[in-house]
Parts: sequence; structure tokens; C-alpha cells
Amino acid sequence: MSLGSLLNRYEAHQLHSGVNSAIWHSHAAARHLASSSVREEDFVASFVTVGVESIARRWDPILARHGVSLSIAGVFCHGRPQVTFDSSGKKCKVELADLLVVHSHRSAERTQSRAVLVQAKMSPDGTHALPNGDEQLDLFTRWPAFAFVGKVLDSRSRVLKEVGHGSRYALIYDGRAFPEELEWPHQCPWSACKAAKNLASESSFATLVTNLVLGKDGRSFSHTRPRGEWSRTINDLLRITGQRTFRAKRLWAGTKSRIVEQVLPRNGDLMFFFSNHGGAAPSLSSSVIGSHFKHLSKTDATPPPPADPNQGDGYPEGAGIATFIVETASVG
Repeated sequence: MSLGSLLNRYEAHQLHSGVNSAIWHSHAAARHLASSSVREEDFVASFVTVGVESIARRWDPILARHGVSLSIAGVFCHGRPQVTFDSSGKKCKVELADLLVVHSHRSAERTQSRAVLVQAKMSPDGTHALPNGDEQLDLFTRWPAFAFVGKVLDSRSRVLKEVGHGSRYALIYDGRAFPEELEWPHQCPWSACKAAKNLASESSFATLVTNLVLGKDGRSFSHTRPRGEWSRTINDLLRITGQRTFRAKRLWAGTKSRIVEQVLPRNGDLMFFFSNHGGAAPSLSSSVIGSHFKHLSKTDATPPPPADPNQGDGYPEGAGIATFIVETASVG
């Protein structure tokens, strides 16, 4: 049984309200914490860190009424992974996406997982005109055969057969406003839209995340038995992101929700946050968090070898993607 079939319309609206609130909080935090002018990656970083705890706190009592547990994890790393592809006889190189959003729901019958790749752009008015020949747009429009750059992911040619269900642009409000002053969908400072030269807000980003969790948006993938290039690629991204998220540190012990954090200098941004309401971190092989990120929530996590000073910011090319993961499980 999917999560969407368990909740009534009012509860679905509560989920949406919780995400919308989390985006506003993370949006304000990015502006407050940025050491200079705030950029796209600052807003993404704030969403996958501030948003983790905020959404967990709002969603947990809603899901608990139906015997559903909740785990949320967020990882931030910028400018990775890079991919190459051919376009009109020219070799192009761009980052695959700014953010990977994943939801996985486990029930007694099966595990259902969905994902969406997101490319973020700043906008003052809910629109954004991309330049002629924009290579990122070409990737998100055609989804031609591409290959990852570097040695972390194998460089085989991949064809995702993506037609828009698993990829979206996000427009991020670059001004200052109170919610009631913003004339964006659902008055959310992030909106979502499909790839186009002239991007225009189609729905709130809160709606995209909520519908992903309810099984109404995103593209299905298999975590335990990946068949097809889409499933294999999403699992590869989760695996290398978990492997390359270093030096987890426990901020506090006890009964509070656990938040694990590692902040590196701006040019080497990489953070991991984990919030689990109602129990220990999931450890099942069918769990995305349990498979790839559980080790980062341990106080005795083995530190990685020192970074190679010749590697720039210390992380190999292709080493992870900013990721936001929501896991739910029907208990019993």
C-alpha cells in the first residue's frame, strides 16, 4: 500500500504545509548564514540541512497516526557529478543536477521508491530565460546518452529514457518578502517547472516534494533490484554520495532527533544531516538511508584517509550529489 493511499486529503495538505514552511525557514536561513551574496547552492544547502529537521518535526505526528515511521536525510555537495554528452557535434560538460530528491516507502508487501533530479535557477518573478545553446537545458530536454566524468562512477554511456517525470527545474526566489507578499504558487519561495528555454513557475516546489512522497510525481526506481539505466544511475548516485560524505560528528546524544553535521569551507561544501523520529536509523537492505548513510550517524564512524592536497577541495570529480531523502515505513 502506498503512502498516498493511507492519508486523507486534509493530511496530504498538512504534509504540503510542512514542506512549504520548511522551505521558507531554509530560505531565510540561507540569507542569514551566507557570508557574502547568497547563491543558488546556498539555498540548496540550506534546504537539505535546515529542511531535514523542520519537515521531520511537522510530518512525524501526521504519519504516526497511521503507524508509519519517518526518516529523513540530507546531504549537500556542490558542482558534482559532472557528465559529458554530444550535442550537434560538440562535446558538452555540465553537472548532472543540483539536487536529487528521493522518497522510499516500505510496507509488508513491497518497497516503492521514486526520485527526481532538480536543476536550480534564481528568479525575481517566477520566470527565468535561459541563454541560447544552454548545455544544461539541452541535457534536461533531450536526455541524450551521457557519461560521468572521473573515476568514482564508471564512464559507460548511459541512456536514461527520461521524458520529464524524473527531472525538473526549480526556480528560487532571489528577493526578500514575507509569504503573504509573494505571488508565487502556494506563496512558496521555490517553484518547479519542466525544462524549457523560458522557464516559468508551474507549481510550488513544496507540491513537487509532497506529490513525490504521495506517489503522484517523480519517476519510479528500484533500490533493491535495479533494472534499467534509470534505477542503476539513481542507486549509483546514492552509493557514491554515501561513500564520499566524510567525518560525521554527533552533536548530541539522548532521546532527541539525531542531527549529524560536517561543514567544510565554502569551496569544499559537504554536509550530512540525519533526523529520525521514533526510533533507530533504518538498517534494512531495502532502506536507502540504511544502505548508504547509516554509518554517518555513528559516533565511532571511521574517519577517511586524509584528503589528497592535489585533489583541490579534497573530493574526487563525481563524488556525490546534493541529496534529500525521505523514507517512510508502515509498521507491522
